[in-house]
Amino acid sequence: LSTDSSYQASPPIPLAYFIHQKKTEADHQLFWKFIKDQKPEIEFKCFVMTDNECAIRNAIKSQMPQIKLYRCWNHLWRSINDWLSKCGKVRSPDLMGFYTETTRELLLQPTKAHFDELLNRRMHGHVDDYNNQTKTWETFYTEYFMKNIMPDIEGIACYSIKANCGNLFN
Repeated sequence: LSTDSSYQASPPIPLAYFIHQKKTEADHQLFWKFIKDQKPEIEFKCFVMTDNECAIRNAIKSQMPQIKLYRCWNHLWRSINDWLSKCGKVRSPDLMGFYTETTRELLLQPTKAHFDELLNRRMHGHVDDYNNQTKTWETFYTEYFMKNIMPDIEGIACYSIKANCGNLFN
């Protein structure tokens, strides 16, 4: 574990490597306990960005319950695309594009109120001032979103991440 405090414009950036053969929660527990023992202030001054692997996330939450934990968008999009490809309900690239782009638009909302309003429109529809109907998500995608994305929304949505990471997230 090393830190470089030579940067005056931003806080030191912790750097640690964990090389392992298996992705077990017990192994991750030991790693994150080591990190916390070496630099306990990390829990209150930093954030961690991971994929959605339960073993890693559970270990981090267990060892550092106060740390901000975010999901990596690259892994998120890969997971969404993989699921859309395998679920058997999306038969065209246009429909796959619709779900990924509307999800991206939703997650980029600047406030929770905007997010909630747009999510409601995606789930239930909306007629605008010109009598245009907003295309809604089909039930299968709404259920996927609510089960796989909403539980971690505070670690995914821009309104939450920007509030904690400021200029680091653009």
